[in-house]
Amino acid sequence: RLRPGFDALIRKSPRFAEAYNQRAIFHYTRGEYARAVADCEKALRLNPCHFGAASGMGQCFMKLKKLRAALRVYRRANRINPNLETVREAIQSLERMLGEEGKR
Repeated sequence: RLRPGFDALIRKSPRFAEAYNQRAIFHYTRGEYARAVADCEKALRLNPCHFGAASGMGQCFMKLKKLRAALRVYRRANRINPNLETVREAIQSLERMLGEEGKR
């Protein structure tokens, strides 16, 4: 069980954004999407340019069927790192689903 290790690391270094991101990944793999979102939010507060946290939060929101929230954070991820086709594809797909093609 890895979570206690992440919790200990966060207690020791509460401003280390990657610790929250890694714990978010752990929660995601266990299907704990709301907990993963909370950790992604913490990581992004500490490091607003954390692409992994932004794109990971998008994946979580997709699993939670919160499509507008997913689109918002995928757009943020794309602003941070515009070079990943998978993020652009997710944005385009969500825009089509939500009737928001071309809106930014």
